[in-house]
Amino acid sequence: MRKTTLLVLLLCFSLLFIACGREEEEVLWAAKPSIMVNDVLYGDTGYRGEYRTDTRPDRGGHVDGQITSTVEEHEYPTQNDQSNFGEGYYYRFGEDGTIEVFMEEAGVWKIFKAYEE
Repeated sequence: MRKTTLLVLLLCFSLLFIACGREEEEVLWAAKPSIMVNDVLYGDTGYRGEYRTDTRPDRGGHVDGQITSTVEEHEYPTQNDQSNFGEGYYYRFGEDGTIEVFMEEAGVWKIFKAYEE
């Protein structure tokens, strides 16, 4: 009985030392979907524009630019025409200083607003 108890304690200490020696993994949180245009950083408002389907870029709708590069989803864009959610998306200038980004997968324009400084 005493040997079993000693063996169990030895096993517990071994597991404790192994667990303490592991490095913690760095947790990277996703940043708010963002885009940089004309040196201004815009963030997703959660709202979408209500437009007719003929305003879609793939059907000849007006656009002011396109996202040409991307950063990781846990980072914020630092260059013009860059996002943290992918590249190839079209955008146009909206009302009240907003940017509208066309999300082709959903077929909607999402509204982005400049971050407060």
